[in-house]
Amino acid sequence: DTLAVYGRLVSFGNAGGAEPWHVGQPELYAQGRTVAGFSVLALAQSAPQALRSLAERAFRTVTDGTVTLPVTAEFPLTDAAEAHRLMGSRTSTGKLLLRIAD
Repeated sequence: DTLAVYGRLVSFGNAGGAEPWHVGQPELYAQGRTVAGFSVLALAQSAPQALRSLAERAFRTVTDGTVTLPVTAEFPLTDAAEAHRLMGSRTSTGKLLLRIAD
């Protein structure tokens, strides 16, 4: 109901393991709504070369400065378990970095 007329919902995976939701023609067609999805795992299995190409383009946009990635926290490698706990809590919104001492 919150999707606008002619709106499109895009679902990227289901990392949280929540029960999948279901929607069909009656809810979508009358208002021109669409739903699309994407799974990295499925793409890796069905078209690994396409995934490689997408990944290379994505990494290029980061390395050339087109896109910047926010960093939520940095941890020394010895605190990797704490970084994993934070990631598992699903409360971080940026990247978590592990520092390796020289």
